[in-house]
Amino acid sequence: MTPTSRLLTALAASVVLAATSGAVQAQPQGPGGPAGPQQPDFSAALHLRPEQQGAYAAFKTASQPSPDEMSRMRAGHQGLSSLSTPARLDRIASTLRLQQEMFMRYANATRTFYGQLSPDQQHTFDQITAPPTGRGRPQG
Repeated sequence: MTPTSRLLTALAASVVLAATSGAVQAQPQGPGGPAGPQQPDFSAALHLRPEQQGAYAAFKTASQPSPDEMSRMRAGHQGLSSLSTPARLDRIASTLRLQQEMFMRYANATRTFYGQLSPDQQHTFDQITAPPTGRGRPQG
């Protein structure tokens, strides 16, 4: 593998990981789910009212990749090293399009759910879903 192809593969992998980790970070998951340890139960943490449960259900559904999407993501990563550079770029572009679709579904459902929340609930949601701050990361 040439240095350029290594760079392209590493770049593609980092883009793929970055794109999916941001969308997955705030997703409610069961113990040991794709996001690791159990995430907070937004319904309990936000003290959702019955009329907010529909938007919450849509948010939860949009937060989870479908089995087909997961299969397509795995297939997109397999065999990259055996492809020609143009084919590799096409495969990476296809995976990025899928991730963009998944992210937009998640973002739209999150905005709809967030819009149903009171200002206090929004503040709590913001705190629960904020990325961790740490050394070397911009604060604010």
